[in-house]
Amino acid sequence: MRFLPAMLVGALSMGTIGLVDAGPAARNGGVERGKAMYRQYCAVCHGNNGKGHGTGAVASKIHPTDLAALRRINKNVFPAELIDSALQGADPVVAHGTPGMMVWGSIFLAEANGNEAAAAAARRDLIAYIESIQEK
Repeated sequence: MRFLPAMLVGALSMGTIGLVDAGPAARNGGVERGKAMYRQYCAVCHGNNGKGHGTGAVASKIHPTDLAALRRINKNVFPAELIDSALQGADPVVAHGTPGMMVWGSIFLAEANGNEAAAAAARRDLIAYIESIQEK
C-alpha cells in the first residue's frame, strides 16, 4: 500500500503536467476556482491550510499528506502530474484502508457531466490552488 509521500519519493524526476499558460488573469481564476474545490473536497482532511490537520483527519488510518509541503518534499519541484494521477485514481493514495483518493476523479467527471476536458480543467484548477499554497 502506498500513500502520497511514498509516491513522491518515486517521482522525484517528474515535472509538472502540461498546463497552458493563458496569462495571470486566467491563472488567478483557476486558482480561485481551485480554492473553492479544495474547500469543498479536500479541506475536511487536509485542513484549510493544506497541512493535513482537517477535522476528518482523525478518521484516516494514514495521516493526510501535508499538501503545502509537496514542493519541498519533492526537491523543489511541484509534482502536478503526480497529484493529477492520484486524483484520477491512476496511482491511488491509500487512506481509510482503501484507495481513498480514487473517488475524486469520478466525482469531478460526474460533475462535468461526463465531459473529460471539463473534468481535466477542474483538476488543473485544484492543482493550481495546491501549488499556490506551497511553503515558501
